[in-house]
Amino acid sequence: GIGDLDEWLIEGNEDVLSEAADTLAALLAEALLSQDLSEEQLDWWSARIADWEEDLLALGIAQTAIQQWWDYPPLVAAMGGDINERGAWEGERPYYADELALVRLRVLKRQGRIKEYINLAEAEGQTGLFLNMLAGSGQVERAVAYALQYGASSSEFLSLAKVLVEQGQEAAALVVAAHGLDVE
Repeated sequence: GIGDLDEWLIEGNEDVLSEAADTLAALLAEALLSQDLSEEQLDWWSARIADWEEDLLALGIAQTAIQQWWDYPPLVAAMGGDINERGAWEGERPYYADELALVRLRVLKRQGRIKEYINLAEAEGQTGLFLNMLAGSGQVERAVAYALQYGASSSEFLSLAKVLVEQGQEAAALVVAAHGLDVE
C-alpha cells in the first residue's frame, strides 16, 4: 500500500519508511534462506520482491539473498574456509552486507552448520560472533589466541569471557577478561 500514499507523506517519512523496509527485507531474507526452495520458488520470490520494490520498498538484502542463495561462489568459498579481504563478496560490498552476513549466520547456527558459521563469521569480519562460536564449539585455545592477537572491542572480550565461563574454562575467561580491561 505504500505506492498509494501521497507523495508528500512518503517524502516526509522517507527515513522511517526506509528503516522499516530494511528491517522487513532482513526478516524476509532470513525466512527465505531458512527454507529449502526450488529453482521455481526462487524465481517466484525474486519476481515478487521486484514487484514490491516497484512500490517504493527497497528490499535489496532480500533480493540479494534470493539471487545468491547458498550457492554463490564467493559465499561457498568463504563458508569453506577461504578467508580473504573480500569476505563473501565479489566486487563491491553493498551497504547491507553486514546485515546479510548476520542473517546468514543466524540461519547457519539454527541448522547446526557450525564449521560454515565459523568460517563465514571470520570471512565477514564478525569477530565477536566468530570468537564466541569458536569457544562454544570447543576450540577454546584458538578463540583465546585469536582474541589476544587481533584484539577486539571490550564488549567482544566480555562476551567471549562469558562463553568461556559457560564452557567451564574459567582460567581462559580470566585471561580474556583481563585483556579486555586494557582495551579502550
